[in-house]
Amino acid sequence: MGVREGTLIIDATTHTVIEHRSGELAERLSNYLEIRDGHYVPLRIQISKYQLDWIFKVHTPGLWLFDQGTRGGKADEFVVRVENVSINGQAVASDKDNAGTGEESVRREARQE
Repeated sequence: MGVREGTLIIDATTHTVIEHRSGELAERLSNYLEIRDGHYVPLRIQISKYQLDWIFKVHTPGLWLFDQGTRGGKADEFVVRVENVSINGQAVASDKDNAGTGEESVRREARQE
């Protein structure tokens, strides 16, 4: 069962999708990060019908990957989580290893590539 028609709500400034609606389904994309000049990725996608909350991360050199998903608004109850990520054969540090690393540093690193 696929989506045959829907409505996209677009941010006029960044040209990014804010929301996709189709029937009972609404997908909200938010927390956009500019990984290169004019290229944005959402760090969060919420799917209302199923109460899903998907979180993404941007890893150096600007690789956008799924990180974790929760259901029902319970941030500590994971439906799925990605761990032990390696990029180009190099292990990616965990969140506790990256304490204090914010989106600004990710943005700078991604732009340097």
